[in-house]
Formats: sequence, C-alpha cells, structure tokens
Amino acid sequence: MLTAANVAAIAHIDHNSRPFKRNTAIPYQVILDFVAANAIGRVLVVSTDPVVPWLLAHSEFGGCASFFLNARDCFTPGAHYDSIVLIYGHSDKSDDMAFMRRFAEATARLIAGRQKVATMPAGRDGDAAFKTWLTGVPLGTAILTLDLYR
Repeated sequence: MLTAANVAAIAHIDHNSRPFKRNTAIPYQVILDFVAANAIGRVLVVSTDPVVPWLLAHSEFGGCASFFLNARDCFTPGAHYDSIVLIYGHSDKSDDMAFMRRFAEATARLIAGRQKVATMPAGRDGDAAFKTWLTGVPLGTAILTLDLYR
C-alpha cells in the first residue's frame, strides 16, 4: 500500500537531480579552509559531523577537534582555547532530546563569555523543505553551520 509520502517522493524525483543526497554535498575542504583562515591561537573544534574531527586529526591542524564531546583530551580541566568553532547540523543523535539538551548546555558553558565573530553555512540542501515535510524532521537548507567564537 502506498502512502501519500511515498507517492510524493516518487512524484518529486523527476523534478530533482539530487533526491536524498544530503550527506554527499558537504564541502569539507571549505570547512577546513574556514577553520584555518579564521581561528587564531589555540583552537577547539566541536562538531556534530564525525568526518570533520577525523579530517582535522589527519591534517596539520594542530588544535583539538571533537565529535560532539567525545574527545576527552580536548576538555581537560584548565584547558584554554583562544578560538572555538562549533560545527552543527542534523545528526544521528538529533532525535535524542536528553542528549542534545546536555550537549547544548555543555557547549553553552564552552562559549560563555565569548563573542561570536563569524558564522558560515556549509553545504546547501535544496530539498530540505521537502524532506522535512516527508519525514517530519526539521531540516535547514544549510547542511552544517559553523560558528566561530573568540
């Protein structure tokens, strides 16, 4: 039995060159370039995307990068960072409201007293509104957003 969502998805495919290819459009090199060009001093990057910390760890980044708050070495007592880059977007953890609330509280503590000096969207999902309607999961047109704090 076909549901209205299935019919809509099938009907929409002819009018779209990128159905459901959200993750293939993340411009990782642009993200790495943004961090390299804008973060100064000791740098902490916290990302809801697992690829960004991996790429940074395998580059000449020199700062500390964490997928969510998993890299315990980045959060040792007394650790000081001159720049903090938060990279966020929809993830596999987005539906876990308790986890996301704790993550938001932890990142709020990290950036307390700092000023946001730059924001950059990374990647554009032209189908975000349709996917939101289809799945009920609110998606923005930016696949990831980078916020730089000093």
